[in-house]
Amino acid sequence: MALATKLLQGVNSEWALMKRHSSEDLFGVQVAGAFPDSMARCAQLLSETCDLDFIDINVGCPIDLIFDMVSLLFDLLYPFTLYVML
Repeated sequence: MALATKLLQGVNSEWALMKRHSSEDLFGVQVAGAFPDSMARCAQLLSETCDLDFIDINVGCPIDLIFDMVSLLFDLLYPFTLYVML
């Protein structure tokens, strides 16, 4: 799994995951991120620059870094949701 923001920043360790081996008949990548605009830009960049059969968008990432970003974004956009739920 690669992080969309790191791919957009050009981090070599993330781009290394995008390389297809000649023995692979079917090849895709999984991309995780917290921001829809960066996910869209990343998917477009990958489809234009890599030899991929599919791009898997990870929308339920358990990694703390991603989970915390999504949680913060949700809290900022919907501050009264928790109050209403209680």
